[in-house]
Amino acid sequence: MQRVRLLGIDAPEIDQEWGETAQQQLGQLIEGRRAILRDSGSNDRYGRTLGSLAVDDTDAGLYLLENGLAWHFASYWQSGLPSDWNNAYKQAHKPNTTASACGQP
Repeated sequence: MQRVRLLGIDAPEIDQEWGETAQQQLGQLIEGRRAILRDSGSNDRYGRTLGSLAVDDTDAGLYLLENGLAWHFASYWQSGLPSDWNNAYKQAHKPNTTASACGQP
């Protein structure tokens, strides 16, 4: 099994608050569907492949952002985050939402 860091997001680790929920939601998105990993050709400081994951027509990173289960994280993006990702993050992390209660990574 290959460990992958999804470009553009920072999701909670499994032992952090909301980590299990994020993992379960991602698992439900992927289960029984065709997933395509787009390898960026780079690795993060922990040796994980940096890339994006497309599940049918859904980007897994954007899905987690839209559901308030990740924070946007542009450090590994060469050209900055697409505006729809910033908008999804802002929408999910409005005051008084579950995601805003999670704080920052």
